[in-house]
Amino acid sequence: MFVAHFARQQASAAGGSVRTHLARPSTATTSAVVASSSSLAAVRPMPTLVKRRMASSSSDAKAGGSSKVKSVVVLAGFSGLLFGLTQYFLNEQRRKNLIMDVLLFQLRTNPTLREELGDNVNLAGWKWISGEINQIRGWVDVSFDVTGSTGKVARVEVKMQQYPNDRRKWETLDYFVATPQKSWNGYVDEDSGTLVLRGGQA
Repeated sequence: MFVAHFARQQASAAGGSVRTHLARPSTATTSAVVASSSSLAAVRPMPTLVKRRMASSSSDAKAGGSSKVKSVVVLAGFSGLLFGLTQYFLNEQRRKNLIMDVLLFQLRTNPTLREELGDNVNLAGWKWISGEINQIRGWVDVSFDVTGSTGKVARVEVKMQQYPNDRRKWETLDYFVATPQKSWNGYVDEDSGTLVLRGGQA
């Protein structure tokens, strides 16, 4: 009986140690399991849906930036075109103004300029007229290029204003004509309406 009782005690002790060993795993085993789980999480591939969403967001951002750039370019082009058309029509109004016809007639009939530029004196190049012609205010301040049959080009600058007490007459404030070789200062004779030039020095 004593032997049987001793055997039961040994078995009971052995079973307790086994249960204790199974209930409390070692620290090394726990660390190994945690490390293994972390490594598996680290190498786990990104879900396909997340990749697609990220790619879609990047594409949308690029498309939005490209659309803004295109809008700015289109707006700048339209503004430039509008400005160019406005300047063109304003120049056409100046070119067809009666005062420009009078100025060109004065240049064509001036003996000095006919000798220098030849016949058929008219606007040169793009026929661009810079400045202002305001008949309501009685004010002219323009500059332009003219040429004739000799092929020479002359720069003309005219500044005139109407007399306040006599709107039929114009006072010459500045009348300047210059070619690459010579230049003249002049005025319009109030009685005859002809252009008088002085100078001609190189």
